[in-house]
Amino acid sequence: MLNRRIRFILYFIPICVFGIAQTNPLDSIKTQITLSNNDTSRVLMMLDLADFYKFNNPDSSLYYCHQALILSRKIQFIKGQFRSYFWTGFSLGVSGNYPRALEMQLKALHLAEKYNFINEKAAVLTRFGTIYRDAGDLEKSLFYLKRSLNLSDSLSAYPELSGAQNLIARDYLMMNELDSALLYSRKSYENINKYNVVFMRCPNLLLLGKIQSKLGNDSLALYYFRESVKYADQYDGYIYDTQSFLEMATIYYRQHQLDSCLLYANKSLEVAQSGNLYNNIIVTSLFLSSIYEKTNPLLALNYQKIANAAHEKLLKFGNSSEIQNRLSFDEEERQYEIESEQTAYKNKYRQYALITGLGIMFLVGLMLYRTNSQKQKANKVLELTLTNLKSTQAQLIQAEKMASLGELTAGIAHEIQNPLNFVNNFSEVNKELIDEIIEDRRKKIGERSDKLQDELIDNIKENEEKINHHGNRAADIVKGMLQHSRSSSGVKEPTDINALCDEYLRLSYHGLRAKDKNFNATMKTDFDETIGNINI
Repeated sequence: MLNRRIRFILYFIPICVFGIAQTNPLDSIKTQITLSNNDTSRVLMMLDLADFYKFNNPDSSLYYCHQALILSRKIQFIKGQFRSYFWTGFSLGVSGNYPRALEMQLKALHLAEKYNFINEKAAVLTRFGTIYRDAGDLEKSLFYLKRSLNLSDSLSAYPELSGAQNLIARDYLMMNELDSALLYSRKSYENINKYNVVFMRCPNLLLLGKIQSKLGNDSLALYYFRESVKYADQYDGYIYDTQSFLEMATIYYRQHQLDSCLLYANKSLEVAQSGNLYNNIIVTSLFLSSIYEKTNPLLALNYQKIANAAHEKLLKFGNSSEIQNRLSFDEEERQYEIESEQTAYKNKYRQYALITGLGIMFLVGLMLYRTNSQKQKANKVLELTLTNLKSTQAQLIQAEKMASLGELTAGIAHEIQNPLNFVNNFSEVNKELIDEIIEDRRKKIGERSDKLQDELIDNIKENEEKINHHGNRAADIVKGMLQHSRSSSGVKEPTDINALCDEYLRLSYHGLRAKDKNFNATMKTDFDETIGNINI
């Protein structure tokens, strides 16, 4: 029984049925609350007790809801806070305080929406419908119940869906719209059987019986009432037992079957008394009193006294203990709201301070970033300048080297030029002298010249020509060195670029040969002879 009720609490079905509290289970729960070191478990057990007491002792239910709420706030157990508000509103609705019941359910709804408790939101909407129904506003009741139905349907939450359908059917029954009542009650019946929503069987079967009774189908109505009693016996649904028995007694009274009527009426009263269901005691006692009013006035008076006693018990709800509980609850709520406002103010102040601090830090960071960026740019410029300076320095050093080399080359070239001039001049003179010797010998000797001497003279002439050729070539090289070493005037001159290229290729070759005697290479050139002179 306890497990079933705890499960119902978790589902938050406001129309679920709970049996009369057994002494041992209640004492066990109260002991566990005292001994438990787990605050969350203590909250849940308090809410379990609140659930037990909500029908037959709303004062105790409110007390445990209050204690559960205080502890839930202390440990920041949000669902515990939600359930505390929810069951507080439920108990207030049972005791007839509908404005306060709605107030508590609105607080529960606020938490459900804030923390996205969707199933719990559907349960609160269902409670809104139940409260408005009990207050007599069936239109608003249907409005909230249909909102709950649509939400439950979108979530495929079939227990909540079947509960909302059943309550809508009940509203239509009270409005005497029997077709609509039968439609929604049958939809609820189908979902209950399809998804095995066990705890909804009793209220649904009871409602189906009431509709059929109203339609005049007594046999079918009795069947539904008996089925409701059967499931109530299995699941401790005492509140549905007493209603089903009373409905059966009403049918038998209408059929003039007095014995069966009295049998089920007394069963209804017995169950209501065992569960302290004062509203049901009043209704059933007055029904029995009306039956005996003409045949047995004393017995009718006795049932009237039972009804009056139950009425007095019911009036005690809201007196001393309940007033004390509610005053305590209201004071706690007032203190909590004050603390919440103070906390919100402090949080807002801290938030503003944090935003201001972050703004200052952002500005400082922006300034540091800008300074650092400028510093990096300056460093880059400095590095580039240093690189350029190093490059310029290297170029200047190279220029100095080349200038020195040019001067050295010019000096060497001048020194070489003089002996080369003598070599070339004397080779020219020797060539002329040899020609004169050959001519003179031919005149004197004629045909009788010595062939060997002639050959030797020819060889000497050829050698002189070679000396002259290579001397001129060496002179050209020296001339080129002198041109290379001279300071540039920056004036462009028509130049045979093919000859210039060939000259520098050969200079490169000789330079490598000077470094390495084993080096050798064959140079092949393919110059464009049509290019002519170019201004360079």
